Amino acid sequence: QGRYLGVDANQPKYLSVRTARADIWFECGPDDSTKCVLVEDILSALAVARAGYRAVALLGSYVNDALLKKLLREGRQVCVWLDPDKRAESIRYSKRLRAFGLQAASILRPDKDPKEYPPNRVTEYLEGEKHAGSSDSADAQDVEDVLECCCRVAECSQASAPAS
Repeated sequence: QGRYLGVDANQPKYLSVRTARADIWFECGPDDSTKCVLVEDILSALAVARAGYRAVALLGSYVNDALLKKLLREGRQVCVWLDPDKRAESIRYSKRLRAFGLQAASILRPDKDPKEYPPNRVTEYLEGEKHAGSSDSADAQDVEDVLECCCRVAECSQASAPAS
């Protein structure tokens, strides 16, 4: 059983956020970085930020439409570094981002999460190695996925636009 430790015992112990989990992500790192690294968890994002890069913890392995719009607006180079068991998803996300015109690649070579490396090793993986999935070609499935996503992003933009 939880116990309230604050000054006013009539206040709730915590506040719930009424939103889908996919709509929440964690960002950290320098704003002036030209590269943004998508990772699964907060500790990995902190490890990437400690190496000097902008990082976004997906809090899972899903890139939602709101985050996609944000990445498009910022125009940074994107590296997708998901856990080793999510390599196929990592490649799919980098292809999707490239189809939208972003410079994107998947980091596939390491057998560990970024949080398990010191900053100099994170930098080596982000700067020094050939990234997988960095070709500029998109297959038919990529184009279909992007068109579907464009429709969802457009619907989202229209829904959030102020009424005139």
